[in-house]
Amino acid sequence: MAIEAVIFDRDGVLTEFDIDAAEAFLQPKLGITLIELAQRWVRWSDLIGTPKNEAEEEDLIRGFWMYISDLIEADNELRQELFAIDYLGMIRPFADALAAVQHCKKLGLKVGVLSNFSLATLGQSLAASGLADWVDYAAAAPVIGYAKPQAEAYYHIAEKLGVAAEDCLLLDDEPIYVQGAKTLGMTSILVNRRLLTHDLDNDVICDLTALPTLLERSGNTAVA
Repeated sequence: MAIEAVIFDRDGVLTEFDIDAAEAFLQPKLGITLIELAQRWVRWSDLIGTPKNEAEEEDLIRGFWMYISDLIEADNELRQELFAIDYLGMIRPFADALAAVQHCKKLGLKVGVLSNFSLATLGQSLAASGLADWVDYAAAAPVIGYAKPQAEAYYHIAEKLGVAAEDCLLLDDEPIYVQGAKTLGMTSILVNRRLLTHDLDNDVICDLTALPTLLERSGNTAVA
């Protein structure tokens, strides 16, 4: 049966966080490593809760920088600099991402993004990465109220895309999320960018250049 929709994870599949740029910018100012900062972010977001909309996200992020500023005894200039940081500028699309989503649209397929991203601005991150124009619907876990591998998360995006779960192809970099989709009848592929070659026999690819082959294998051909 031909695929009707392709659902991508964001982090590790379509985009990556520019860790080197973030560390080069933040560590000299904060005096703590990016890993330490990330650990404090996790504790902070666990304490406050994940944002369900952009307003809650703005409050969460500003509160975090206030907490960090107090921790490092930052002066007012540094505080204002931290408040002005836009994480969107540190997200980079993988070189194969745009061609992959464009290929899906060329075949007349619906394109979705399903992410356990802890913020509400998933759509904005896709726009900043130059991918949003080819995405029909993007679902972030805190906004929809379900996270992979919960069945509701997969059913939610399939419904929003107007297709049945079994007519979707999911591409994710976490085995547990791939398996969760398979249990619902989705065609599911693991994206492991640490590998050098594809392993199509075991439903593993090393990047998105294999997507046309995967779709052809499912019976999808170019539309007139």
